[in-house]
Amino acid sequence: MLTTQRSIPIPPVKIERILAYLKHICEKGEATPDELKKLGLDFGRGVGDITRFLRNIRVITVSQGKVKICEEDSEKICKSINNMSAFRKVMHQILYERLVQYKIACDIIRELGKVNIDELYQELNNRISEISPSSWVNKVAFRTIITFLTDLGIAKKSGNTIEYYAKAKVEEATTCIRSKISKVGTRHYLTINDIAACTGSDEKTIVTKLSEAKYVRFVKSPSAIALVEVKDLEKGIKEILSLLLNE
Repeated sequence: MLTTQRSIPIPPVKIERILAYLKHICEKGEATPDELKKLGLDFGRGVGDITRFLRNIRVITVSQGKVKICEEDSEKICKSINNMSAFRKVMHQILYERLVQYKIACDIIRELGKVNIDELYQELNNRISEISPSSWVNKVAFRTIITFLTDLGIAKKSGNTIEYYAKAKVEEATTCIRSKISKVGTRHYLTINDIAACTGSDEKTIVTKLSEAKYVRFVKSPSAIALVEVKDLEKGIKEILSLLLNE
């Protein structure tokens, strides 16, 4: 089902502000809309524009004057709030699954690689109108979508052009992993913490996705640190990134 702009207004906000908002609730367990506004974590009428937006994409609930993170997302959000890389990954997944304007914009940039901002705006509204003729994205919401895409590392903006950034992300993660590999004899090892730092993935995701990998395997360490042996260096690094970055 299409989630149109009229049911989900997109406020002008950066990802860093959403992080600060959610971090406050994670640490306190709950908050009131007035409290969030007084702290500068929200703005606007009623419950607040950020609260309204996050409620509409099912990140938070508002009940009896209390704002709480939805049970479905509570664990992954609160575990990621002290790691910006991990938080970006969580928020991208949420927005891609629950905010159709963001998903379509992301898909267009991925398909084209590089696109003029004005052309992206036109194509975004063309595709939305194909699904729901009475729906559209206005300029304010569009600028926020662009902000989300750049803040989350999905795309990079230069002048009036926006470019898909995944290739650069993979290159950065590859360099990071290579710098953290330890060699013992002819064998190569990484800690789970190293993989997490380079990819932004949490431990549960790493263990789940790498458990059936062909070129890496988990091994026991005398120091009880979780280790991954990279059996084939080049293929192993490529496999780790493919599984964890979906590239």
